[in-house]
Amino acid sequence: MSITASVSGNPITATVTEDGASVAVSPVAISATVLAGIGPQGPSGDQGGVGSSTLAGLTDVQITSAAEGDVLRYNGSKWADHSELLLTDGGNF
Repeated sequence: MSITASVSGNPITATVTEDGASVAVSPVAISATVLAGIGPQGPSGDQGGVGSSTLAGLTDVQITSAAEGDVLRYNGSKWADHSELLLTDGGNF
């Protein structure tokens, strides 16, 4: 079913189907669609950066001599590789 009306000289067209409804106002680019109880959606926001797929590509990571068993430890300004052999055992408390 389709309904056409006019408000202040601007045509409004509404289409209703069993799947939902859509409304368009001309000449202004305003439209809304309702499907299965979901209301109109606004425009998409910024997508943000892609990021890095490697530790070396991050700005807060400093890898100097990575070796098997190393751990990342925050040194106050960056995450840096740290030898597992230099870790201190906290003992049993």
